[in-house]
Order: sequence, then structure tokens, then C-alpha cells
Amino acid sequence: MNVNNLIKYGIRKGADYIQVNNIKSDIQKINISENSFNQITTLKQESYIISTWVNKKRSVVTSNKLNEEVVDNAVKLAKLSKSDEYFFGLPSKNKKNNVKGIYSKKIADASSEDIAKAVKDFLNKTKKIKITEGDFRLGVRSSFVINSEGVDLNEKTTSLVFDVDVGYHKNGKISSYFDMAVSRDFIKLDQFAKHITDKTLFYLNRKEFKAEIDGVVLMPDVLNGLFEDALSHNFNVMSLKNKDGLFEKTGSNIISEKISITDDAKLENGFSSYGFDYEGNLSQSTKIVDAGVFKNFITNYNLSKCFKLSNTGNAGVTSPNFSNIILNGEGVKNIFEYGKRFLVVDGILASHTSNDITTEFSVKAGHAYLLEKNKKIPIHEAMLSGKFVDCLKQVHGFCFEEQEKGGFISKALLFEKDAVNVIK
Repeated sequence: MNVNNLIKYGIRKGADYIQVNNIKSDIQKINISENSFNQITTLKQESYIISTWVNKKRSVVTSNKLNEEVVDNAVKLAKLSKSDEYFFGLPSKNKKNNVKGIYSKKIADASSEDIAKAVKDFLNKTKKIKITEGDFRLGVRSSFVINSEGVDLNEKTTSLVFDVDVGYHKNGKISSYFDMAVSRDFIKLDQFAKHITDKTLFYLNRKEFKAEIDGVVLMPDVLNGLFEDALSHNFNVMSLKNKDGLFEKTGSNIISEKISITDDAKLENGFSSYGFDYEGNLSQSTKIVDAGVFKNFITNYNLSKCFKLSNTGNAGVTSPNFSNIILNGEGVKNIFEYGKRFLVVDGILASHTSNDITTEFSVKAGHAYLLEKNKKIPIHEAMLSGKFVDCLKQVHGFCFEEQEKGGFISKALLFEKDAVNVIK
């Protein structure tokens, strides 16, 4: 029996609305340990998620199969569930968004020999250091959402994810580094290998951090961690539902006019791009902050109706999720117009300990260096703290080259001298 017929069956059994999501993934994976690997593992998974509503009461059933018995159970559970005051219905039929660059035939057709060669080439190019642990994955994911209101959408996506932990010892000195390469395509790893090697060797010769600084530069990886763990909750409509966010409405200046923030699910080649969300709403580009002014919460179908907001197409299984986050705005042409010495932070530890409501953070700068004219001096760790939303009010602008870090796209951001608290 096909999905649409099963949905009709569920309606006859007493359901008001039914939504069926299917996710099927094929993953080829290599684990690296101490600069070597043994075998390629293949993982195949498929699951159905059946969401059912009876008199605004909702059940969610996950199963590896879909038949009348599963639908029967979903309807019975819905009748026994609590009423959801935020439920207004399901979206109706939409035309599919075709987002470019989210599916790669090169990944879909990759053989185990292709994957082994890519990893071997990477290890050959990182011989100067030691890859203590690594996890290389190529994935092909197909998904669909079909509901009782006429939504019937499907798409395929691909992904490359490569996590690397590095350890290196020389003359009694120790250096470690962690980074990740992600892509929708089967990219060459030469540049990533060089980046990992250069950073590991650079941080081998750290100095004590004693010098005075004229400001702090947070690199994209750091901005990503702080946005996700210390700020993003306040842009999610769930903060209105739970009454635990900083902002009760849009329209006010919340950060520097030099910064804009966009959630763009339609970004070509974007690692977090998609054609439709979990509910079947079409993907879109949403300006969250425009030149410092808060413009939009990210929402789903029902919460947008409840709070009379635009539906941004960010529905997840239980709450709205962000897609590609883009930070951009006013740039800094010459960083040394603002001082002689800056602390540049490549990576932080424990951003997950940040307060996602107040945006307060206290993190360790695990990888950082002092930047002077024609000189970079790697330092031992420092502590950074502050209230992130207030820090973002005190910036000079964006600098260095734009980077993408797992669906987060930004240049580095130069903060004013006392915007971020630094403990040496």
C-alpha cells in the first residue's frame, strides 16, 4: 500500500491530520587512528516518522516500516495524548524548490576504492604531524514528506564530513589541533591537509600571553560556536512560546549596525541547504538581523500562525531549526588602523556551557595568537568572557577571508578593545 493510501486509511480511522516523513541514508565511513586506517564501513538506515492529530492531540511514531498496523497505533496514541494549543493544521500542496549544489553524483557514485584513495592521499600530505583520530564520511540521503493536505515532496542530498584530531610532539613540546571539513561534493582534501598541518606546527611554539592588546578578533569557527550556544535561541520562535528569550518582538536595534545575520536554506552548495523543511514548507532566505535591527524569528507553520509571524520554512521534528547562517556587513580594510596588537582566536573550548538565554559566556581560547604587523605569535590559553549580544554591539567590522564552517558562513569579526573580557 502506498503512503497516500495509508494516510487515507488513517483519516478513516479517526485522524484529522496525518504527516509521514521518510529518511533513508547510505553512509560510507573510514575511521583513522594514529595515521592509519583498516577498513571502510557501510551503514544503511531508513526510518518513517508518522505524526498524527486527533482533536489537536498529537502522536509521533517512529518505525522502520510503514503499514496499516503502524498507522492504527499512531491514531490510537493520538487519541490518548494531550491537546496541543499551538496546532492550527498542516501546510497544503507546494511546488518543489530545486536548490542547486546539494546533490553530487560524484559522492553518490563513489566506490570504496575512491574513498580509500582520498584518505590515503590526505594522510600522505599530513606526514609531518600525527592524525590521532579521524572520521571520514560520505553520505547520500533521500527524504520525503507527504501529508493529508496534499504536500508530497522529496529530495536527495549528499555530504562529505571529515573530522580530524591531531597530536604532535617535538623536542618536549606538544601541539594539538582539531578541525572539520564539510562539503556537498567529493572535494579534494589537499587544502584541508595543508591547513591542518600548518596550524598544528604553528601552535607548537606557544608563548606566555603577557602583552597588552588593542582588540579581539574572533574567527568564523569561534563565531559559529558562540552563535549556536549563546545567541541563536533568542532568534527562534520557541523563545516566544517558552517565554524565555531576550526579545519579545522584532523591530529594535539589538546589535551593531555593522552586522547582518541571514538564515538561508536556499544557498547554492550550502551544507545546510534544503528544498523543503520537515513539515513540507518550502525553503527560503530569511533576514534575521538587518544592519543591527532584529527583523525575523525563525518559525514553522503552526508557531508562525500562533504568533502572527511569517512562516520561514525552518520546521524540525520538534521545533524550528536553523539552516545556513550567514554573518556579513561592514568590513575593515586595515586592522592596524585600530591598534598595534590584537588577540586572534582560532578556536575555543566549552562554548556549550554558555547561557543561551542571557548570552553570557566564559570559554577557554584553546588556539589563539597575537597579531602584530608582519608577526604572529601563538600563545598559551586565555579565558574569554562576556555577554555575547553586548559584545556584538562593540565591533569595528569584518576582516580576513570568508569561511564556511558546517553551514556557518562569515569572515572574522574585529571587536573593540574592551568588548570581550580577556583573562591572561
